[in-house]
Amino acid sequence: MTPFLQQVASAYIRNEITELSDYCFVFPNKRSGVFFRHYLSLEAGERTFIMPEIGTIAEVTSRFSALTEAPRLDQLFILYNEYRELSDDVVDFDQFIFWGEMLLADFNDVDLYLVDPHRLFVNLKRFREVSSNYLTEEQVEIINRYWGERFVHTSPDNFWNHLHHEAPTELESKFLKLWEVLDELFERFRRRLLDNGMATRGMFARNAVNFLSHPSDAPLPYRRYIFVGFNVLTLAEIKIFEKLQAKGCADFYWDIASPTFRAEGNRASLFMSRNAACFPSLYDLGEMFGEQLTFPKIHITGVPSAFGQTKAAGKQLQEWIDDKETPFNPANAIDTAVVLPDESLFIPMIHAVPD
Repeated sequence: MTPFLQQVASAYIRNEITELSDYCFVFPNKRSGVFFRHYLSLEAGERTFIMPEIGTIAEVTSRFSALTEAPRLDQLFILYNEYRELSDDVVDFDQFIFWGEMLLADFNDVDLYLVDPHRLFVNLKRFREVSSNYLTEEQVEIINRYWGERFVHTSPDNFWNHLHHEAPTELESKFLKLWEVLDELFERFRRRLLDNGMATRGMFARNAVNFLSHPSDAPLPYRRYIFVGFNVLTLAEIKIFEKLQAKGCADFYWDIASPTFRAEGNRASLFMSRNAACFPSLYDLGEMFGEQLTFPKIHITGVPSAFGQTKAAGKQLQEWIDDKETPFNPANAIDTAVVLPDESLFIPMIHAVPD
């Protein structure tokens, strides 16, 4: 079966090789872009063409703004300094890192899902007014259309019924104090980043949605955006896809070449099937499910230590190389992936790979 990225590359090389310089191919991560670039060259063969722009969704959304992405440590230090000014519970930076990482992830999600922070981070003194429905009517409508089910919010009382209001524990007290400053902390954190000419990935996504939502005579950087290999979409990504689709300058390709996606009622295919229906492809890849409609064979080896796992993986690679009946070419092992659960295993894995 032809790899999914190669199918997409083949479709564009076959149909629009002379137009590629005006296009931007967007992927969920950098690794996909590296392989796609390889497949473009492979499909083009001896034909000359100008390579299109290839980037991640974060890189593409950042181009709708003059800001630069704030490094993770800069974000942590800015958040820490703002928190110290708002809270009387002064802690060392080392103690703050755990909370800080969690807050940065939450703040990023607030932007990625286009949530109104003032409706989400309600002052705890008015906790009875907190509503679990912090989405706008437009956002609820998008959720209903995309997920195919009605969004129902529960009673505000249910949000707080796990807390001991009369005599909160020490951990609950810290949570309450943190919640009380979240709204202002969010605003001050964003303001400080903007003052320094920086932004988070979530801020870039929200800014891209705002840019595309307002009529403008300014041309887009590229004539067409081709989104490849996405899965579950954030609300910001859905809006970006819809806006570019409405402008007639978007194309979409979904990696659904698996028998799983043909099984009726399989929840694993819910999002991907919805994606393909809402955002169809310009070109038919032809080999959507290939010839084989069976699941791959999976072998599991139990290893007690992380370091031992790298040794076992290296041993497995060596066995495939030595086995003449296995269709494994070590000189061109692009169809073989070693996936690590922890980046700290990278160096041991490099040493475990056969010469």
